[in-house]
Amino acid sequence: ASGVACFAEAGALLALGLIHADQPAAVDVKSYLAPFLDCPLPTLQHGASLAVGIQSLGAADETLTEALKAILYSDDAVAGEGAALGLGLLWMGTMAATTAGDKREQATALANELKQYAGETQHEKIIRALGLALALITFQSQSVEIPQILLASTDPLMRYGGAWAMAMAFIA
Repeated sequence: ASGVACFAEAGALLALGLIHADQPAAVDVKSYLAPFLDCPLPTLQHGASLAVGIQSLGAADETLTEALKAILYSDDAVAGEGAALGLGLLWMGTMAATTAGDKREQATALANELKQYAGETQHEKIIRALGLALALITFQSQSVEIPQILLASTDPLMRYGGAWAMAMAFIA
C-alpha cells in the first residue's frame, strides 16, 4: 500500500474499529488488526492504532498496550499520534473510582509514563495526542491531579490536554 491507497486502507482500518466498537466480544477484530500494528508504514499503524483503541475502548488490554507503546516510542509523528490516541481509548476511564485497584494503579503508571514521554518527544502531533490520551484515561475519575499537572505545564499543547482532562474527569 502506497500513496493514496495507503491512506484509504488506514481509513478502512479505522472504519472497521468503528463498526465493531459496540460489539468487542462478537467479532475478533483485534486479531485482524494486530498485524497492522507491526506494519512498517506509519499511516497504516496510525489507522490500526485508532481502530484497536476504539474497538477495545476501556479494555486496558496489556498486549495491545505494549504494541501501541512500541509504535509511540518509534517517535514517528504520524504513527505516534495514532498510537497515543489508541492508548487513551484503550485505557479510557480506567482511573475512575469504580475501576478495580490494580487497573487504576496500572492506569496511573501509564499516565505518568505518557506525561514523561510528552516532555521527551519533539513532535507536536504526538504531544497533542498524548494530552488527549491523558484526558481519556482520566474520564470519570473525578480527580484533579493529572489535569492540574497538565494545566501547570509550560508546554501549551499539554495545557490543552489539561483542559480536556479537567472536563473528562467530571463527566457523569
